[in-house]
Amino acid sequence: MNRRLLFAALLLLAVASISQAAQPIVATWHLDHQELNGEKKETEEMILRVTPDGDKFLFAFSVPINNIAFVSLSYSAKLDGTEADVKNARGNKVGTVEITVPSPSHYKLVMKGDKRPDTTVLLTVSSDGNTLTSQSDSTQAGKPMRLVQTFTRR
Repeated sequence: MNRRLLFAALLLLAVASISQAAQPIVATWHLDHQELNGEKKETEEMILRVTPDGDKFLFAFSVPINNIAFVSLSYSAKLDGTEADVKNARGNKVGTVEITVPSPSHYKLVMKGDKRPDTTVLLTVSSDGNTLTSQSDSTQAGKPMRLVQTFTRR
């Protein structure tokens, strides 16, 4: 009986691991370019690493400083809309995020923070899996803002 229970538990873990690994967003993404309200903007180097984290996914945004990747913002969230904390480089909570998967290779994020406008983000992984497009919409000072960022898998 114990062998069957152990086997079932291992099988469940294996299926969960395969399910997480199958998420096309899991990768290291490098920012290539961005546009704010249709105008191309200068980009500083930025890296987004998305990795499995138990039953969640860790999203870590970093910028290189003296050839060291300095994590500036991160969150670990389930893909079922459960609210998760967004933390800054010091580990302080700066807001929340809810992530859902409306269709394969599409991830919808709703981000909220005390001193930030609520933002809706749609992340789309290209069919070849090599490009991630982030489209975020918010309102700042009464004006609609749309930021489109394109990342490349490396």
